[in-house]
Amino acid sequence: MTVLQLAGMYQSVANDGLRVPPRILRATIDPDGTKHVEPRPDPVRVVTPQIAQQLRQMLVAVTQAGKGLQRGTGVDAAVPGYEVAGKTGTAQQVNPACGCYSADKYWITFAGMFPAQSPKYVVAIMLDAPTHGQNAAGLFHQIASTLAQRDQIPVDPAPAPMVPLVVP
Repeated sequence: MTVLQLAGMYQSVANDGLRVPPRILRATIDPDGTKHVEPRPDPVRVVTPQIAQQLRQMLVAVTQAGKGLQRGTGVDAAVPGYEVAGKTGTAQQVNPACGCYSADKYWITFAGMFPAQSPKYVVAIMLDAPTHGQNAAGLFHQIASTLAQRDQIPVDPAPAPMVPLVVP
């Protein structure tokens, strides 16, 4: 899966189940200067709004640090004053010398959205063989914090409720 495909999946969840195919070009310009705007792709429903909402809630739990055993794997992505939803990922790289999985080289990913219940941004990150201490969730935190400040997204004064991690 590419980072663009990963971001596209999260964009569908953030957009209440509507997938909007990505596009690279907004417009083309002829040599004579005539501008042709490329049409926006039609959105495609991939999940119901209810399922998208449930997924966002589950992804919020990943970024929360609760008491006891309830601690998500992406707590470094949390941004104070905002509810963040996302998911971490780790995949072993292939060692070309043996054609087997590497014991020490990984791809580290984090994909997320914020504010979680009414997302304005989706960010997907992949780190290729990061050194010790590099963290995709922490990088998401930095990007989200910068975007929130730049775009003056209002902070929620109430603390985000803890999302319980339970199996039905």
